Amino acid sequence: MDILVISGFLGAGKTTFIKEIIKKTKRDYCILENEYGAINIDSSTLKEETKNNDVKIYELTEGCICCSSKGEFASSILTISNTIDPDYLIIEPTGVGYLSSILNNLKKVRYERIHILNAVTIVDGIYLFNSLNNDKLDECLLDQIKNASIIVVSKQENLSKEDKKLVKEKLHSLNESAEIIIDEHYSSLSDSFFKSLFLNRLDEEKIEQREIKAPPFTNFALKEYINLKNPTELISILEDVSRGLYGDIYRAKGFVKLPNQILHFEYTNGLFTIGEYLGDEVENEVVFIGYTIDKTNLRNRFIKVE
Repeated sequence: MDILVISGFLGAGKTTFIKEIIKKTKRDYCILENEYGAINIDSSTLKEETKNNDVKIYELTEGCICCSSKGEFASSILTISNTIDPDYLIIEPTGVGYLSSILNNLKKVRYERIHILNAVTIVDGIYLFNSLNNDKLDECLLDQIKNASIIVVSKQENLSKEDKKLVKEKLHSLNESAEIIIDEHYSSLSDSFFKSLFLNRLDEEKIEQREIKAPPFTNFALKEYINLKNPTELISILEDVSRGLYGDIYRAKGFVKLPNQILHFEYTNGLFTIGEYLGDEVENEVVFIGYTIDKTNLRNRFIKVE
């Protein structure tokens, strides 16, 4: 079993990239999804979009596989290898996971039947461009960039040619040996690029050794009972989140069931999207991740205590 880790900071687009891998390659996959919060929203969308591809999805929630859940992580890897035994295991860590720690944890459980492939990191191009003049990027993001063999820049469609050059130079300064994909969106790349992700094994000597510590984030999750009546109410909540009314929240996502439709929303660093979800039935589920969260008042907005 070969293991491909797809890392990336909160909201960079790891799940979307994995969907593209599945669409453009024909492999025997299992996907291990790790969510820092109690709810894994991405697994629901992955299951919906891969239900015709016989892709098996394994979930680990309420912890990070680089630190607090590393024991359960190791056990899960061995269970998947010994029972499901796929040709390839794709691991999508939580966005606040340290890639170096994840790779070092994998080294401890691999044996002759388990091999680690070159790791991929997805980087939000707009976020990194806006942070070029910031000398202190998030430590977790820096770790993900420095320990990747391949860096794929997402959300770069609105960057100019000169902007992309600056982003590429920044990434190269942080990791001079990585292959950087930025000149065109990855969805336009040939099938051969995606197949090449499964060809090269990781040079384990290049993995950074670091002290493992828990990510400095907190999370808030709400399931089942949400009392919103229309999309405007959800828009109002997310606008207030972007204004900082409920703390320093970086990432949020979820499903909200209204009387006549189900909405799927994504929020990253002040920006959000909302769309109607037309897949299989899902329950009310929302999760917020940030440095500080006013959980009580945010909960009251969703359940509308009157």
